[in-house]
Amino acid sequence: MLARQLWDAITDPFLGMLSDRTPGQSIGRRAPWIAVGAPLAALLWAFVWSSGHSVWYYHLTINIFALFLTAVVVPYLSLLPAVAAHIPRKFLGVTAIQQV
Repeated sequence: MLARQLWDAITDPFLGMLSDRTPGQSIGRRAPWIAVGAPLAALLWAFVWSSGHSVWYYHLTINIFALFLTAVVVPYLSLLPAVAAHIPRKFLGVTAIQQV
């Protein structure tokens, strides 16, 4: 379980940086990450629950699933501050509540 948290500590900031540096397209910077990551995370989620494999298989599958889930969650949580740039600061506390 500790290895999974360490993996997240590395991938979360890295994918956040990549999401921020994605060139803006007609659908935005964040949407491609969500559109690609969500189906891949769903596919890996099915592999996590397949039976009859070694512990290393599950460890690898869960970490790859976590990578794709991070590719969805980090850009998703970045959408509200990006969209709400014109909204008064007092309303942006919604972001903190959303993440909890």
